[in-house]
Amino acid sequence: MKEMNDFSKKNPSYREIEAKFPIHDAVEWIARLDALSLICEQKNSHEMNIRFDTAERILSATHRVLRLRTENGTATLTYKCAEKAQDGIAYREEIETHVSDEKHMQQILERLGFEVYFIYEKYRSVFRFDDVLLMVDHTPIGDYLEIEGPDEKTIRDHADKLGLDWKTSTAKSYQRLFKEWAVKVHFSGRDMLFKDIQEFQRTY
Repeated sequence: MKEMNDFSKKNPSYREIEAKFPIHDAVEWIARLDALSLICEQKNSHEMNIRFDTAERILSATHRVLRLRTENGTATLTYKCAEKAQDGIAYREEIETHVSDEKHMQQILERLGFEVYFIYEKYRSVFRFDDVLLMVDHTPIGDYLEIEGPDEKTIRDHADKLGLDWKTSTAKSYQRLFKEWAVKVHFSGRDMLFKDIQEFQRTY
């Protein structure tokens, strides 16, 4: 989502600071943010995300992410490195670049020794609220609102303005949230995909 940030347009590598909040209904939140007349940076769009790692899971062990995301026909390759997680806020270095052909990019990564580690999808809407970005996500395991801003105080201030409970904020990635959910409900699948999880929930 960094391509929407003015700073990131000038800096291909920079620090991502964000907090994630579970919400009851993404559609309801989109309507609420629309009603506030906020700038809509991205209308509700489907994302498919593929995370790669080595067979030994070296990236995961060192809190790094190599991800290929496809959205609205556009592919983006992303590298992230976690710096710290504190008080419900995640601090990460992030480097992104657009890719002209996601299939060829995946082949290159696999030839270099990386393999598909985790696939997840979601629907995302993005709004700008002053100097923060609000990402409303509908995922197979629930809905979330992410606030990304320049510092902790700004993120906290906007969370308060939106009436969010800071005690529910988390710095966890979707991969971590999915793993915790899967353990809780005894889901044995590797990936966080709507079709697989909806089929599981019908029999759960």
